Amino acid sequence: MKNVKTEERIFWKLEEIQKFLPEKSFDIIFKNLEWKRNKRISGDKIKEEIFKIVKYKILTEKKKK
Repeated sequence: MKNVKTEERIFWKLEEIQKFLPEKSFDIIFKNLEWKRNKRISGDKIKEEIFKIVKYKILTEKKKK
């Protein structure tokens, strides 16, 4: 049950992140995360990937300013 709630939160967060990333970039990232989830990669690894996405978003925003 805990894993299901974690996955729901991860996908909700990804939907939020998608608003800020170019669509093509997000599709590539999302497919990669989906593959990892299907291969039973640990939740911690997926969280690391989400952190990388958010970090990328923040860094690209700073460059634009």
